[in-house]
Amino acid sequence: MRWVHALEGSTDIYVGPHDYLSMTNSPYPPHIVGYAVDIYAPQAYMPAEKGVVRRVIEFPAPRNRPDSPPSDYLINIDIGAGKVLKILHVEPGVKVGDLLMLGDYIGEIIVSGFLRPWSDPHMHVEVRREGDEVRALGSLRLTPSEELLRLLRRECVHSLKLRLVSRSGTFGVAEADGQICVRVGDAEAALDAGIPHYGIGGALCLEECSIGLASVGSAAIGEVSLLKDNGVALVKALTAFTARNTLLGIGTYLMSRKVKLVSLRGTPINEQGVIELYPVPYEGTKLPRWLRSVDDLVRYVNKQ
Repeated sequence: MRWVHALEGSTDIYVGPHDYLSMTNSPYPPHIVGYAVDIYAPQAYMPAEKGVVRRVIEFPAPRNRPDSPPSDYLINIDIGAGKVLKILHVEPGVKVGDLLMLGDYIGEIIVSGFLRPWSDPHMHVEVRREGDEVRALGSLRLTPSEELLRLLRRECVHSLKLRLVSRSGTFGVAEADGQICVRVGDAEAALDAGIPHYGIGGALCLEECSIGLASVGSAAIGEVSLLKDNGVALVKALTAFTARNTLLGIGTYLMSRKVKLVSLRGTPINEQGVIELYPVPYEGTKLPRWLRSVDDLVRYVNKQ
């Protein structure tokens, strides 16, 4: 199995060649600035080169969806040099003291109660400083590797023409012709966001970005108000999307052609086959509950 060296900086994070990831398609604080990564895979595995299990905790979880168990799990793995992995949403198949190498089995990924009803199960990974391993804030910077950027550049498409793969009530799954990318100023960026249902998301700059609008073709879908030093452009959603008569939000990911469709009015998704989405102005965009303004976001970034 050839691992993709996806993220670097505080440590190196690897992803399986058939898996995909997200840095900023989430309303939770570490994701907003790209300092956490969700890895979508059939099972949870060790995403770093080597480490020792330091802590395993079971804790009560919220119930954002009826198919979730009452508990979630936190696994800390000591990876050396004063750094520790924090992994969530995995029922552990390891115990304290176990030595793990890249790709070793960690446990089964669960349908966590932290997930939204449309979210796919995944393992959440952060890099932490030793001694600050559990709390919500304080994760260390993750920077996309050149290998990941090359993969994304090769797959970039600027089209919202999709093939509907499945649908279930108010949610659907579609496939694009490649990695959905946007223009941020004159630069290209891979879209990694839930627009507009998360209010704010990200686009990973594949070349140097600038403050301005994020556009698909000639249509602006969001406004970039902050650029991070790890190449993440923070995008405040300005639009929703229509496919025939349904008002939709879309969710996009990195290393994946998958696009999640979320009905914003709670009506069933009845489209089928090939569909083309069109951005439309949307006034229902709300920032995450913990984030009242972009100024709050700047203050949060400065705490990291």
